[in-house]
Amino acid sequence: MIEVEAEAVNAVRALRRVGVGCYLTTNQAPHRARHMSETLGYAGLFDRELYSCQMGLVKPDPEYFRSILREIKIQPGNVLFIDDHQVNVDSARGVGLHAVAITLEAGPDPLHHTLREFGISVD
Repeated sequence: MIEVEAEAVNAVRALRRVGVGCYLTTNQAPHRARHMSETLGYAGLFDRELYSCQMGLVKPDPEYFRSILREIKIQPGNVLFIDDHQVNVDSARGVGLHAVAITLEAGPDPLHHTLREFGISVD
């Protein structure tokens, strides 16, 4: 079961309105990826969707992050990666991304605080 968190969706929309690229990176089976993209509307929400089942790599493999960077053509130091699993955050940092662990249970404040730390305001 996938529950869409309205606050996270609103944050992505706000980020894109101010010109910040937003990319979904997730470990998913093909049927779940299709559901997320089509039924939940992630295809229209994010600039790109990068599903592990399509890439042939999974988080936290460092090559997963390197592959994404090649795909989106952005230098690692220009990427803020947010994930709810510390092991993924640690791996992303090892590749040179800025990375922060935030869980949905924490509510919107940690996300907004993190974005402000990186000079991004969506308020």
